[in-house]
This record gives sequence, structure tokens and C-alpha cells, in this order.
Amino acid sequence: MESAAGCPICGKSGGLKRCGACKAVGYCSRQHQRLHWRAHRATCRQSTQLQSVSRSSAVVIVVEIKSGQGDGLTNPMVQHLFDSLFEAKSYVQERLGYSRLDEMKELTEMPFLTKFMRFSSAWLYVNPRCNVFAPLADKLAFQRVQPLLQRLQQLHLIDDDSEQEKEETKYYCYGPNGAVELNAMVIFFGCSIPDGFSRFLNARGDSFFIGTTAQHQPVTSNILWGAANFLRDAMGCYSDSDMAEEKRNDVFVKWGWQYSRGTWQPASGDDRINLYETNPFRCAVGWPVVDHRDERF
Repeated sequence: MESAAGCPICGKSGGLKRCGACKAVGYCSRQHQRLHWRAHRATCRQSTQLQSVSRSSAVVIVVEIKSGQGDGLTNPMVQHLFDSLFEAKSYVQERLGYSRLDEMKELTEMPFLTKFMRFSSAWLYVNPRCNVFAPLADKLAFQRVQPLLQRLQQLHLIDDDSEQEKEETKYYCYGPNGAVELNAMVIFFGCSIPDGFSRFLNARGDSFFIGTTAQHQPVTSNILWGAANFLRDAMGCYSDSDMAEEKRNDVFVKWGWQYSRGTWQPASGDDRINLYETNPFRCAVGWPVVDHRDERF
């Protein structure tokens, strides 16, 4: 058993900084921590594994959603762990290339997640270099004036469709000449309840999600995979022409009630993945964990 009384290299006992992973050993300098790492590594990993369950309850998780097309269920994901929301958002800011934190665009209009699945918080961040979004109000306003624009074009009072194209571009999300792959999971998350159309149409590139469940537990990769399944099943209801809007909403409410009790399951099955797992260390093997809390020293 390693002693935490003093620096294991020089014996100094004052002003020590603990190992960021296990907190069991203190060092007087980063150099001495590096020198001792080979000897400390095995016990450090054991300690970290023992602490992982209890530590996960207070962690802030950033789920990195890699780009990927399809049905939103095959996007690779990486879970990044932080001690605070500020640290988590600062990491996203750096990854997306924002110069200041207050410039970072937060997308929060994900009604299926917040209304039916009852996420207590949901923030989505997309790459500003290949995504452009405008408030939904802009799109609604354009829909109101579109018939007038078309009539003016017919009367040759407007030369071309430039204004229409400008409005469309303000709402929809475009990548640079299609060079960046679509992100199907993100597109699903933006679907609206009245018509099923996505607010994040054509979302591209890797994105980042931070959120909490109805029980204020961190949203993990397992939770997001379950949400993508929820959205995929929901979209099937819109393709049923015989299903009235009221009936459709009743179905969504029923699913949400089941989800809140941990009993909802996708129509295609859960692929042996726990859709309600909030401990990142217990999530599916294919979605790795990067613990940034260990980098503070």
C-alpha cells in the first residue's frame, strides 16, 4: 500500500498536489509525479476503478457524437468527464474553435427529449464551420410571406429567387459543399412534435451534447442511444396517414410515461444495451470514456 504521507520520490511533505485520478498519493512537482508513474500506475488504476461508481454521480458528461448517416443509431460516441459544467463547456469551446465561451451557440430545441423523455436539461453544440442555424421564427415568418413572393415572381416584380434562397439558407444547416458528413443522430434530436420535421435539418460534423435526465443524473451515451431509438420509433408514427395528430401525441405520452418508469423499449429491441444507464463506466464498450478530471494536475 502506497503512503500518502510525503512525495514518494524526495519525501517532501509540504505543499503536495494529489494524483488527479486516485487522490491517494501526493507529489511536490509534476516531474516527480512522472518519475513515479510506473510504480504508481497499477495501484492508481485499482483505486480509480473502485471510485468510479461513486464519482460518476457528481460528474458532468460531454457526449461527443461523431458524424454518421443512417437512422441515428450507428453514430460513434465518446464520453468526456469533467468536474464542473464550466470545465465541460470550456472543453467544447476549445474543440469547436470558439474564441470566447459566451459566443458558443447552444441548441436547446429538442422537444421529444425534454417533453416526453423529460430530460431536465439538454444542450447541443455543433461545429460553426459547417453548420448555420437561425431561430425557428425566421422560418415561420418566411412561410407566411412565401405565397406573396411567388405571386410577385409570377408578375415579374421580383427578378429571381434570391430573397427566397437567402431565407432558406438562414434556416437550414449546410456543410461546405457537402464535404462534411451528415450527423443523423443530431438531426433526429431536432425533430418537432407537430410535423416531425427537424429543426436541425442537414446537421453536419461532430457535435457535443450535455444534459441531465428527469432525475438530474448525467446523460450518457447509453441514454442518447435510447433517445435516438425513441425518435426513430416516433418518426414511424408520422408515416401512418391514418393516425391523427391527437392519437399520435397520445402514443408519445404513453411512451414517455413508460420511459419515466424505466420500462420503455424500442420496437426493434435494445440490443442488450441498458437505455437508462447513467454511470459512464458501465456504458456500452464501444463508447469509450475519457476522464478529463485526471488531467488537472
